[in-house]
Amino acid sequence: MSKRTYYYYIDESGHVNNDQAVFLYGCIRTDTPGFSTTAVEKLKEELKDDIWFFEFEEQIKKGFHACENHFDLRTAFYRILPLLNFRAFFEVIYKESQFFADLKVENKDYEIIAKMLKNLINRMVLKEREAKHIFYFEELEVQSKSLKNILAEIFTSYENIDIEYYIVGKGDDNLSIVDYINYSLFNIFVESDEKKFRKNTTTIKMFDVLKEKIGLVHIWNNNTFFSRKGKSEELIEIDNLRKVMAEA
Repeated sequence: MSKRTYYYYIDESGHVNNDQAVFLYGCIRTDTPGFSTTAVEKLKEELKDDIWFFEFEEQIKKGFHACENHFDLRTAFYRILPLLNFRAFFEVIYKESQFFADLKVENKDYEIIAKMLKNLINRMVLKEREAKHIFYFEELEVQSKSLKNILAEIFTSYENIDIEYYIVGKGDDNLSIVDYINYSLFNIFVESDEKKFRKNTTTIKMFDVLKEKIGLVHIWNNNTFFSRKGKSEELIEIDNLRKVMAEA
């Protein structure tokens, strides 16, 4: 009997060293990556043939990137995500906090990135040691230490586990899914004013549509885990996630 194979696509949103309010790593896990690729490629062809999207042809050719795409393109892409076969997992740091200030004093940027990635990878790999695990990471510039070297150190630590990993460029269809899921979660944290946030009904609607695809959100600031099951205050809900901002 052949072992089960899982595919993981991992990308970041924000950065450790900029003025954005949050830095996060997102990961999608699937055992049918071709299903998602086929769906995304089909969407591209449909949009190319739709007169409404003619002006976005170059964006479509480059692949889907949430922060760069026009609102109409984002809406079209978000509409197919609930239909795809994946589960998403996150490591999140809210940066406008004393926690993050202390973290930066105690760690170099690449050390923070390495710890976040290690957390994600452990969560995927150690739960099913008998499976085969194949990881894809979007390329990233990291100060003082390359992503290649960070990953080499992480993956050489696993013994007796069938595991592979690759660093790939922008444009991969499955990484586009991660990018869009990241964008949805990222926007939960960028507006600290509650009244202004509640007026952004698009952000709220998008997240509510996608939250059933999320398996786990780990907030570093208070070491809290949010999932689809459990106590009401630990469910993946906007109000629960935004509490970290009020407590920072």
